[in-house]
Amino acid sequence: MTIKASDVAKRLKALGYNADETENENYLCEIEYALAKTVQYIKNFCNIKEIPFELFYVAVDMAAGEFLKEKLATGCDVCDNIDFDAEGIKTITEGDVTIQFGTGEGTGEVARYKDLIKSLCYRDAELVPFRKLRW
Repeated sequence: MTIKASDVAKRLKALGYNADETENENYLCEIEYALAKTVQYIKNFCNIKEIPFELFYVAVDMAAGEFLKEKLATGCDVCDNIDFDAEGIKTITEGDVTIQFGTGEGTGEVARYKDLIKSLCYRDAELVPFRKLRW
């Protein structure tokens, strides 16, 4: 099964990532690199030659996470390109008790961006059932 850069680009768009005008030249090259790196990681981790269909979405998510991680590592500010406000519930009030989510330290855009990267990149638990023994 082959995973295409367009699959990863669609996932990035679904996550709310919008490439700006200056990025368009290198955008697909960076996605292809992140995808190649992810595919190689999965093949090495699982000791397999082809990625099975069951790992398609895991690989796409990991490649999208790898792309965003590279952006963070190179100092690109992509927080402007991702809509973090579309998160859903921020406050719950029940009677005289109010609970607020997303307030305080460590809940800014950068922290949420790093949490997003972690949830996309670190999917080894889903890869373990596909591992083969190395001799």
